[in-house]
Amino acid sequence: MIAAGDPLARDDEGYRTCAHPVGEGVCGRDCDPDPVPTDAGMRIAFTCPVHGVHSVVDPFDGWQ
Repeated sequence: MIAAGDPLARDDEGYRTCAHPVGEGVCGRDCDPDPVPTDAGMRIAFTCPVHGVHSVVDPFDGWQ
């Protein structure tokens, strides 16, 4: 849950949910955030406990 007024909040939190195909649907598990330092700055990898990394986001996208 994201607090109201959070400057890092996004309208769509689909990046946090595993979309790996399973049967007729998708996994749907909540992915754990893992900070990942890169040469371009900090990124957050969202990792499904079953299927691995689902997405990587730049929490400061649009602020640079």
